[in-house]
Amino acid sequence: MLTTGTTVTLGGLTVLKTGLITAVAALLCFGQAAMAVGAKKQRAQYEWACEGGSGGACAYLGVMLYDGEGGPANRRRARKMFQEACDQGFGGSCFNLGLMLDKGEGGPASKEQARDAFIEACEAGDTGGCFVSGLMLYGGEGGPADLRTARTMFEKACAGKHAEGCKNARIMKLGGKGGG
Repeated sequence: MLTTGTTVTLGGLTVLKTGLITAVAALLCFGQAAMAVGAKKQRAQYEWACEGGSGGACAYLGVMLYDGEGGPANRRRARKMFQEACDQGFGGSCFNLGLMLDKGEGGPASKEQARDAFIEACEAGDTGGCFVSGLMLYGGEGGPADLRTARTMFEKACAGKHAEGCKNARIMKLGGKGGG
């Protein structure tokens, strides 16, 4: 762990570490510094930024760990990184976590936890999470069926331009399921 006041060089940029982990992580995630280094070095930089509290870096590290970019694939660690990013509100990571929980990748399968992760993804703005949580709520996967909440999730997916979400919300409305 770096201490405050030390300098760090990332992709040719030297910064003074004084609580600017998020700014550096943003540069790593979206800037050219991340593109200029090899996958192995990039993975190490995301690791460092994730340890510093950057949810975005944890999200990208999770993808690299899942796919085996910059080193061997490690599904257990990928799942942990997606959980960390999800906890910080990164909807795509909540969605990825839900998929891993549903399939039992990187740990035991849990339909209940998968459904919760998809709901979190939806709450963070991920329309795929809205759609999948709607399916699970409608069908009673991972917990009791809840048609009112399922319809709400499909409507949120539709509001985010998810065509299947719109279709399911309309079918439920026309059928009088989940509300008036």
